[in-house]
Amino acid sequence: MKHFETFFWAARLGSFTAAAERLNSTQSAVSMRIAELELRFGRPVFERLNRKVILTPKGEELMDYVERLLQLAEEMQERVAAPETISGVVRIGITEVIALTWLPQLVEVLHKRFPNVKSKFNVALTEEVMAKLHAGVVDLALAPCRSFEAGINAQSLGNVAFEWMASPLLNLPSGPLGPEELQAQRIIVLPRESFHHRSIEAWFQSKKVVYRPSDECNSMSVVALLTASGVGISLLPPICYQTEISAGSLRVLRTEPVQRLVEFFAITLPEKFDALNQIVANLAVEVSTFLKS
Repeated sequence: MKHFETFFWAARLGSFTAAAERLNSTQSAVSMRIAELELRFGRPVFERLNRKVILTPKGEELMDYVERLLQLAEEMQERVAAPETISGVVRIGITEVIALTWLPQLVEVLHKRFPNVKSKFNVALTEEVMAKLHAGVVDLALAPCRSFEAGINAQSLGNVAFEWMASPLLNLPSGPLGPEELQAQRIIVLPRESFHHRSIEAWFQSKKVVYRPSDECNSMSVVALLTASGVGISLLPPICYQTEISAGSLRVLRTEPVQRLVEFFAITLPEKFDALNQIVANLAVEVSTFLKS
């Protein structure tokens, strides 16, 4: 199975080096397994092109069998294995909203039910999280999304409300405030590759209002801090900042049009043959505190 798994990832990623990184192994170990596989079948399964590898015609044929074999192995692990026997590392890409809300509960439940499983979290903006999923850097993405390409596995984690917020220091009117009224304010945003940036842009465009972000930061926590300090206004999820709202350092503005709820998902690629990915995805759905429909 280890040889077939190594073959799969070398073919999927096009490189022994990338396969070694994905499998937490060494390039020499990957090369040795592929050599042993080729010796066993009596023919090459890869063509070597500098540092890249591509499947031979027989390698392509073998790939069909290996995909089915790994799928069966994953199903067997999920249905038969006792939780305490499951071990491994699952690499999870998450956005900051999840990190600031129910991530600790997810880790606690994961460790309690599967004590031999280790988790690695990578906190990033939505576009970066999805890019890392497709590149094989993370195995599971917990992020917002509005559309998916064919074949993507996505389970809803619920919806999150975002509201315009400001510091009471700015003395903004009680509202309702629209894009025309907020256009003159300093707008603090996450970078363009974030869901946050696109949501703000869509809100202003809904009234055909042109706006220019004043300040940009890649951390929502810092955006909230700047907003509370009176630097400007921003679109933030109240679920993350109830303490600041209750203390009066952040004020939720009454605005029109009302912001759309943002749906978050547990996302995996169909060829990620690892029972751990689905186990953690299911746990994320279970512990999420986001609004469920």
